[in-house]
Amino acid sequence: MKPRTTLFLLIFAAGLFAFIKFYESKQPGTREAAEKGQYVVSFDSDKVTGIDIANKEDRIELRKQGSDWFLERPVKDRADSSAVEQLLSAIEYLKKDTALDAKSDQMKEFGLTNSQLRVRVICPGGPPEILLGNDAAVDGKTYLGIDRSNTVYVVDSSIKAQLSKKADDLRDRRLTPLDGTLVDKFSIKTAAGLIEAEKLQGHWQLRKPINARGDDQKINDLIAQIVNTRIDTFVPGNGNPVAYGLEEPALTVTLFTTGAQKPEVLDFGRAADKEKVYARLESRNGIYLLSAKLEDALGKKPDDLRDRHLLRINFDIVDRINIEPAGKEKIVLARKQESWVIKSLGDRPANSAAAGNLSSALQEQMVTAFVADVSSELAKYGLDKPQVKVTFSSYASENTPESTAGERPIETVAFGKFDGDNVYARLEGEPFIVSVNKAVLDSIFTHPAQWQDLAIFKLKPEEISSIDVIKPGQPEIALERGKGPWKLTKGEGPVNETNVQSFCNTLASLHAVRWLGSGTPIQNPELSLTVFDTRNKRPFKLTIGKENGQEMWDAAAEGLPGTFILSKPDVEALQLTLAGTARPSPAPQPLPPAPAPSAR
Repeated sequence: MKPRTTLFLLIFAAGLFAFIKFYESKQPGTREAAEKGQYVVSFDSDKVTGIDIANKEDRIELRKQGSDWFLERPVKDRADSSAVEQLLSAIEYLKKDTALDAKSDQMKEFGLTNSQLRVRVICPGGPPEILLGNDAAVDGKTYLGIDRSNTVYVVDSSIKAQLSKKADDLRDRRLTPLDGTLVDKFSIKTAAGLIEAEKLQGHWQLRKPINARGDDQKINDLIAQIVNTRIDTFVPGNGNPVAYGLEEPALTVTLFTTGAQKPEVLDFGRAADKEKVYARLESRNGIYLLSAKLEDALGKKPDDLRDRHLLRINFDIVDRINIEPAGKEKIVLARKQESWVIKSLGDRPANSAAAGNLSSALQEQMVTAFVADVSSELAKYGLDKPQVKVTFSSYASENTPESTAGERPIETVAFGKFDGDNVYARLEGEPFIVSVNKAVLDSIFTHPAQWQDLAIFKLKPEEISSIDVIKPGQPEIALERGKGPWKLTKGEGPVNETNVQSFCNTLASLHAVRWLGSGTPIQNPELSLTVFDTRNKRPFKLTIGKENGQEMWDAAAEGLPGTFILSKPDVEALQLTLAGTARPSPAPQPLPPAPAPSAR
């Protein structure tokens, strides 16, 4: 075969294949046609814009707007879109069991001449009206007809239940479709007064009757309870507002959202019984019965919605913490990259965890009582001269477009007199006086030394080159090492290498349990030791006092202000026998014989 002929046949075959594929794509497949043939009607559900139902109870008209369904008759209201879509699906996938050719006079026998149950699906090229007739002789089946057709179908009678629903069954029982997370302002109006709040930078702020921080969780939960409320009963007709106590509502709640043209306004009227109350939503037609629990939840006092946390700050933007105890020097803690230093101790490393714990303790501290809404009597609560004041500030080392160089206070909290187990407190930027549990003061150290880093020594065990240990009533022990093993320079007996290594490991990374502040010098020490570190080329001295009755020991380190507490495991490691033979423990004494029982 010539190459030109072969090329021609290939092009012809490709064209024929493309034509067949295009033609078949425009024709329903055999299987698809068979599937459509088993249903009573055929339509594109995505293009449906309405459904009209006529039954014994109502003439119902449903219309679709966007993705939502609405009732137009017998009442204008939002429809339950899921219920309508379920109804539409039941019509679309209604299977025909049998098809009968009937004459016009037979239609009456099937109950289709004056059908009491009809439905019409509105869409481009939609099907004719569907008529439901009498029940068929077969249990669970009914007769169905198509407008202007003599064909009668036997179908499942469950379609009757779907089409016989009342209008109220298709109404949206959600009180409102509003997304509660989008609400940024609300008000509650009762006979007792008006509560207003708005959301600022993600947090709720009460505006009326007082300007105070709102409790984010409580307010968000309250809004969620409103928008998630379900309507129990639709009151027939539009109703007379006076008859239901809605002419002058007992309670009105208003929800605002950014961008919305109108707020959602919900009025509560009189109680229908102990469990239900009449209500009306301005954006919907009708009067409803709602659970009385919602009205109870909305009957709040301002203090019920106030934030009971003592203060609220973002610790990530805090660069300075100023602590001002009465009659003592001011303590300044400063952030240095990821750690903290004590400015008032010459930038000595601070206990960074304690700085974070202070912030957490004050933010997590709950108000036990809102004592006063004005601060006109500070002396009465000891807040004119507070026992301690804490200020959290940000700090800029140079001017920026947003701020000038220097320290800018973020929040200041002052603590006054004690009241039983509580202490009075006040935020400097608020007029309110509150009381909190006095235990919160335990997290506010009032001596600079208490803020020191818990790490007493930061050494490397292998760089400790000499040890000198003094214990009361025992010979002094001194050891040295060069490049070889440890050697005894004072004392007697062989060196216990295992104990010496444990001693060096413990001392090199020694940490305090906590600092005690200035404290008093260690009297009658239980242990005094000195080690020399070759890297730092200086001695490190530690003095340990007596056990304090709680398996803790007071201690002091030369060059560090104040005293601190050491734990039992650390002290035991530092008291190990480094050289010589340990004194054997005394043998246990035999118990005395038990006394003979007395004769009666």
